Amino acid sequence: EHQEKFRLDINRKQKKEGNDCMFNENKFKAEIISRGKTLKDVAEALDISVVTLYRKMSGESDFYRGEMEKCCEFLGVDNMNDVFFAHEVT
Repeated sequence: EHQEKFRLDINRKQKKEGNDCMFNENKFKAEIISRGKTLKDVAEALDISVVTLYRKMSGESDFYRGEMEKCCEFLGVDNMNDVFFAHEVT
């Protein structure tokens, strides 16, 4: 499968635009744990290293659209909008 050419620059783009949306790392981890998976399992499914996955989770790097779709498929969920496009509660 061909990777998307453009990255979804979630955290930086939304902060720049003044939106309070961001990747919800806690929900992401909860989805993984609730399905008996590990971060290593997810990294392998995405064909990336665990270090790269941590960078994506921290906002240092961005998830590609295809990676988001693979996460949904791997975890058996319809979508993860509440994870990848979470609204920050202040």
